[in-house]
Amino acid sequence: MKQEEKIIKYKKDIEYVKKNTTYTWIKAFLMDLKRTATQHTKQLGIGLNLGFCLMKFSSNFQRLPKNDFLDAYKNSNNRLIFLNYEGTLQQESEDVTKNVPESRILKILSNLTSDPKNSVFIVSGNTRKLLQEWFSKIKDLNLAAEQGFFYTQFDKDEKDVKETYNKDVNQTILWKELFHINDWSWKDRGYQILEAFTEKTEGSKIIEKDAILKWDYLNCDIYFGNMQAYEISTHLNNIFEHSKLFINHARDYLEIKPKQLTKGYFLSTVMKVKYAKNECPDFIFALGEDDSDEEMFKYLNSIKDQLTQFNENIKTYPCTIGHKPSAAKFFLNEIPEVLEYLESLNKPIVTIILI
Repeated sequence: MKQEEKIIKYKKDIEYVKKNTTYTWIKAFLMDLKRTATQHTKQLGIGLNLGFCLMKFSSNFQRLPKNDFLDAYKNSNNRLIFLNYEGTLQQESEDVTKNVPESRILKILSNLTSDPKNSVFIVSGNTRKLLQEWFSKIKDLNLAAEQGFFYTQFDKDEKDVKETYNKDVNQTILWKELFHINDWSWKDRGYQILEAFTEKTEGSKIIEKDAILKWDYLNCDIYFGNMQAYEISTHLNNIFEHSKLFINHARDYLEIKPKQLTKGYFLSTVMKVKYAKNECPDFIFALGEDDSDEEMFKYLNSIKDQLTQFNENIKTYPCTIGHKPSAAKFFLNEIPEVLEYLESLNKPIVTIILI
């Protein structure tokens, strides 16, 4: 590092230390502690020995109530259903090309899309090529690849987004971009940094997509992998400090991507189109288990009051997989339970009359 850069960084750090004294840190910590204690939460201890930790949940966090969920579905007429794929509908494999949906999943999706009251979206972090190979034969199923950056045309009248063509994708359906990016030079620079860390972090790998660079450390030593990811994150944030990029450090991976690119932003785009056409939904179900799915849940929570202004009877179900800290209000325990719930949506209502 040049001497001039060292001086600039030193001045920046010393100012931060001066403003954030030990007293300031302690005061902030005690305020956070007090705020947490006053919130309505429940606690759950998990792990053993050094791996033990205490997790806090909102007291409203509950298993998705099946009867209430099914009743809301049956009594609604304009439904939006957003589903993550790997880890939600299908067990995730380390080799993504092996995550081919089984016939049961394809049948569930076909049944859901056959109902004209439903708009069903697969919102995945995977590439267009894979989603197209797996799901293009299901009529009226909307696909959103790379967290929604590329998506199939869910609104036939839509004209304000850019149509894209990729020769690497066997183009049988039209894909569009969520927003336009002029400068992609960050990918080369970001890749070089990730490559340097990959060489000295056993078990890590780089996954390059069209709009996202991902550094995966799932198969690394958990502590060393996390330490390396933290170092990468700090390094990248310094380099891209004034750019329109977001460095996302998740559970076992790190991403470099455009700031706007979240599943929550994709949901907001769908909602704007629906409301612009006066197609106000009365049932919204968002289901996922990944860190990226949290953005869907946060978005739904943030617009709950606005939704009720259009329809006071609207039902929203942000739902995660597993009993864990989440922005979702509901959870299902595992994939078999998810498939069971989704199959129940297409079963006819049986009314028994005793005479």
